[in-house]
Amino acid sequence: MTAAIAAHESLAQPLGSIDVSDPSLYEQDTWRPLFARLRREAPVHYCAASPYGPYWSVTRYDDIMTVELDHVTYSSQLGGIQLEDQPADMKRASFIRMDPPRHTAQRKTVAPVAAPNNLPSYEVAIRDRTRAVLNALPRSETFDRVDKVSIELTTMMLATLFDFPWGGAAQTHLLVRRRHLQRQRARRACSFGGGALRRASADGRCVQGSLEGTSEGATAA
Repeated sequence: MTAAIAAHESLAQPLGSIDVSDPSLYEQDTWRPLFARLRREAPVHYCAASPYGPYWSVTRYDDIMTVELDHVTYSSQLGGIQLEDQPADMKRASFIRMDPPRHTAQRKTVAPVAAPNNLPSYEVAIRDRTRAVLNALPRSETFDRVDKVSIELTTMMLATLFDFPWGGAAQTHLLVRRRHLQRQRARRACSFGGGALRRASADGRCVQGSLEGTSEGATAA
C-alpha cells in the first residue's frame, strides 16, 4: 500500500473504528496517516473493540507527558504498561510496572548506570557488540527482524549496562531464567522455625529475621 492510499483510507475510515493496535499498520508502515488524523480530530481516542479489548490512546505530546507524569490518575501498576495481558508465568515485580514510591526507590538504584557521565565507558563494548549483531544478519534472504535485531540489541544493551555475561540473547535469557528458578527454589525452601521468620534474599540465600520485626522487613516467601 502506498502512502497516498494509506492517507486516503485513514480519512475515509470512521473515527470510532480506528484501531492503532492493529499490527498490520506497522507491518505495512501505514500508521502515520492514522496518527496524524487522531492528533487533529481525537487526541484522546477510545477504541471500543480490538483484539485486546477496549482501550484509550493518547497521541499528542503534551497529553502523553501528562499521562506519564500523573501516576495518581494513570497507574502503571494497576493497569499495566501494555495492551496485551501479561502471561501468568511472566507476572513478577518490575519497577517499570510500579508506581511511586516503590518505582522511585527502585529506579534510583539503577539510574546511575545510565547517567550521562557514565555512558562513555560503555561505548567501545556497545559498538563492538552492535557490529557483531548486525554483521551476523543473513544476506539475500528474508529474516525476522524482531528476533535477529530487536531482541538481540535490546538484550545486549541491558547486559552491557548491568555487567551481565553476554553470549547472545538466547544464552543470556537462559542464564536469567536459570537464576530466577534457583531463587524460586531457595524461597520455597525457606520456612518458619525457631521463633524466627526466614526469607530469601536477592541472591537466593535464606536470611533470618526476628518475628518482632527487623529493619529489613523480613517476610515469608
